[in-house]
Amino acid sequence: MRGEEVARALALQRCISRVTDVPGDFVECGVGRGASLVALILLAQAEAGRRNVWGFDSFLGFPEPTAEDASPRQPRKGELHFGTADQLTDQLKRSDLDATFLRERCHLVPGFFEDTVRQFTGRIAFLHLDVDLYESYKTCLTWLFPRLEPGGIVLFDEYTDPNFPGARQAIDEFFGERVRDFEHDPFLNVRFMVK
Repeated sequence: MRGEEVARALALQRCISRVTDVPGDFVECGVGRGASLVALILLAQAEAGRRNVWGFDSFLGFPEPTAEDASPRQPRKGELHFGTADQLTDQLKRSDLDATFLRERCHLVPGFFEDTVRQFTGRIAFLHLDVDLYESYKTCLTWLFPRLEPGGIVLFDEYTDPNFPGARQAIDEFFGERVRDFEHDPFLNVRFMVK
């Protein structure tokens, strides 16, 4: 495990420790290679498996970036494609994770967010958004933030990342003056909000 993955897992653990009494599932949008998802699965298992873990990802890389995403990094459609949902499922099955938990409580949902997150009808205790782009943040916040329970936490991966200015713009537009309520995890340099 790389240093950044360890820092991310610890940041997730700090957030999860604050939602132990909040009902709902753990939801991650932007699964990538699955490192954060594994951390969420382990943290859910540690709570005696009373929550589901959901992983939403296109498994096709980025959708078409918009003008709001323009930066020196120049994100491109199809970028950050790390494999299929089936490949990630196989990887999870080969790990030391509990097979019963994976089968019964871990749900990977392939497809672009505009086609998938609006179908989620459950309650959310912890929402991890690692979706990089403007439209992806807008879509996930519009459909999933209302599902976040009071006391639940939403974590924004790219809020302070200059490579993805569309992420911050979408978040600022969605929350308006409530961005002043964001908290900061200094070890990973990410922002989060308690609803």
